[in-house]
Amino acid sequence: MKVLSMLSSLRILVLGLGDMSWGDAGIGVRLLRSLRGAIHGADLEEAPPDLNFLDISREYDFVILVGAIWFFHEVGRVLVVSPYSIRDLRGSWDICLEKLEMALSEARTFGRRVPRIEIVGVSVRNEVQSGPTLTAEMTAAYGEILSQVRKVVSGLLQEARESGFKSSRRTS
Repeated sequence: MKVLSMLSSLRILVLGLGDMSWGDAGIGVRLLRSLRGAIHGADLEEAPPDLNFLDISREYDFVILVGAIWFFHEVGRVLVVSPYSIRDLRGSWDICLEKLEMALSEARTFGRRVPRIEIVGVSVRNEVQSGPTLTAEMTAAYGEILSQVRKVVSGLLQEARESGFKSSRRTS
């Protein structure tokens, strides 16, 4: 019974990162919109411009971030990345992941609770193009990228539910 109550109280957020007016750099929001209806048992939200990761830390036990990363020139590659190693993979345009880095640093400094965080990153070019459309390269790969992201997010959710994971971690 105790495990069942932990599972029902597990608070999970899937958060799409990016700004769709930045083309490929907004892939996280685009993917999140496509995942609605296909992912159950979690809140699916688009990251607001004034995103505060410390507020999210108080509200959720597990946060899955979906967004653009820069991984050399492997455009379209889907990776699960630790938030603690994101510095080398975030693009120069990435304000959301920069905010995450700052929030994690602050949480470590002040001993605040940190939920489990996983980043499902889609590699894009390390440049911002203006306009709400994806590049031809990303458009051609979008179906496969969406399929991979759906599979990864579903796997992370299932793993969290099966393990009864409920964060009470504090950073130190």
